[in-house]
Amino acid sequence: MTALVFLPNCGLWSCPYCAELKRQDWMLTAWSGAQKLAEKGHELQFVTITTRGGAGRTRDRAFYALAAGWPKLRKKAQYLIADFGYIMIPEQHKNGIVHAHLIAVGDLPKRWWKDNAYRAGLGYMADAQTMADPVEAAGYVSKYLGKQLSGWQWPRGFHRIRRTANWPKLAAQPDDKRYDYEVFKSKGALWWEIYFLRDLGYTVTISEGIKDWL
Repeated sequence: MTALVFLPNCGLWSCPYCAELKRQDWMLTAWSGAQKLAEKGHELQFVTITTRGGAGRTRDRAFYALAAGWPKLRKKAQYLIADFGYIMIPEQHKNGIVHAHLIAVGDLPKRWWKDNAYRAGLGYMADAQTMADPVEAAGYVSKYLGKQLSGWQWPRGFHRIRRTANWPKLAAQPDDKRYDYEVFKSKGALWWEIYFLRDLGYTVTISEGIKDWL
């Protein structure tokens, strides 16, 4: 008989263990969604937009500019592409500028993004590239979420990654009824349970994620 001791998912990006789980989950969401959209005949592209630079530009002002400008730009894209959807990952830079990286439905040209982003109050720097294969979506999300986890401070309540409601969700995984489990909120109670299980003849395996906590 075997017992596995592991750290449950707290769902916080500030937790290194859970941040890695969330990164992997978003990679799957990006790849699976891109695959389903491609199968339905949708064009997909990688898009990068920026906030404007300039003297005195701060991170908070850049986030405000992105929050104010993106809805205007999104509405223009939706006017041309009725089923426009996306996954967006903001990225901070030391100079105060914020980039927003998107996997977007559509094939709007780079010039369109440059011109309309600027008119919406964002920066003129923009890029758009066609996605050749849906599997590229996973690498794209992994790359920019990985950059996010490099120590930057984010505004309280700020979403590190977001998607539109029409981006396909991952299929829900059913609970596995073959296993019993119990949650322990204190180290003392958990250690007592580990000793008790070993005394009953269980092989107790402690996962790497919880060893630091213990």
